[in-house]
Amino acid sequence: MGFFFILPFFFFLLFNKMILDFFFLMSLYFLFYIFSSYLFEYFFFGFDILNWSLLLLSTVIISFMILSNLSFSLDLKFGINFMLSILFMFISLLFVFVSSNIMMFYIFFEFSIIPIFFMLCGWGFNFERLQAGFYMMMYTLLFSLPFLVFICLINFNIKTISFFSSYFLYESDFDFIFVFISIFMFLVKLPSYFFHLWLPKAHVEAPVSGSMILAGLLLKLGAFGLLMYLPFVFYNLFYVSSYFYFLGLWGGVLSCFICFRQVDLSKLVAFMSISHMGIVLSGIFSFSFISLFGLVFMLLAHGLSSSGLFFSLNCFYERFFSRSLVLIKGGNLLLVGLSLWFFILISSNISAPPSFNFFSELMLLIGVSFYSMESLFIFLLIMFVGTVCSFHLYMSSFHGFSQVFYSFDSLSIKEHFILFMHCFIIFILFIFI
Repeated sequence: MGFFFILPFFFFLLFNKMILDFFFLMSLYFLFYIFSSYLFEYFFFGFDILNWSLLLLSTVIISFMILSNLSFSLDLKFGINFMLSILFMFISLLFVFVSSNIMMFYIFFEFSIIPIFFMLCGWGFNFERLQAGFYMMMYTLLFSLPFLVFICLINFNIKTISFFSSYFLYESDFDFIFVFISIFMFLVKLPSYFFHLWLPKAHVEAPVSGSMILAGLLLKLGAFGLLMYLPFVFYNLFYVSSYFYFLGLWGGVLSCFICFRQVDLSKLVAFMSISHMGIVLSGIFSFSFISLFGLVFMLLAHGLSSSGLFFSLNCFYERFFSRSLVLIKGGNLLLVGLSLWFFILISSNISAPPSFNFFSELMLLIGVSFYSMESLFIFLLIMFVGTVCSFHLYMSSFHGFSQVFYSFDSLSIKEHFILFMHCFIIFILFIFI
């Protein structure tokens, strides 16, 4: 019997050893790259501060995923399948973040949805998980086909599919309508408003590890892809960039107001994530240097805070067997330990200092003000409504009189550790960045 309890920790230690080995080898590769520029193009890999930041975020979130779902590893057959899904997810994220070849980027960008699909359908909670998985696959695959054709068009016109070689040729005369449609692939993964319907369904049906990687990592692929893709199409989309800019801002406002109508906690946090990604979208299309730093910080900060929030909701679900705001009341009395961690994560989600989110929204606020003063008021409206919604979530779930008249187990050491590490990283980044 002891073997079944040792097995999850063995998987966790093995995975973290693989992570350390990977970063050691990548560090050696980076040193070789300094002395040889040909090695860079030959292996189709490239590194910068954004790549390394997202790779470190992937390592942290996936490590927390393994800890949060140790129970899935107790079953020898399905536990191995679960760990393989996580491993393939990490490999796909790795190649997306370091790829300098457009075709390799596209292949692993789309492959990253497959492990999430298996997690959703294999370890989801309800029968509706198949419908949620179908929504997710159809949205991502349908809108990605124009981008595949666009890759072929790039190769035909400028005879290269390398990101870094093609940046100098971005003024090539591509068809405007086709370029406009091809950018939808990234808006679905972000997701932007009007392309977001798959995300709340996926969060409701996914296990806690699936929600953590969806909010913490998968949404970041859309922003990363836009940053890599825009130099190609800057010439074509410059005159319509304001439409995408205001799509992000007004989509963020609408997402915040939709939060007030949500009863399911997972859907509420999912729409809060959509509003944050709307801010990221507006930061990308503001084309300001300070917005670039702000959105990179936002990707890291939101990845940690949203992952922690979804893990906190799972702590509720394991005790109340529900995520309904109608049933979950009086958390201050029933789950005293969770109240502190949840308040810290909510505070970081609204970018209250001293959290790393504060720097990100401050930089994006300055970048938005450079773009236009009119849009500054929309940005402030998102911040205000998002703050009210966040405290509505906290007050509704932790205050009031509970409908439940039995006590719960307090948070386990594992749960305290995962929540502490989320909060610790958020605040340590505030100090050192």
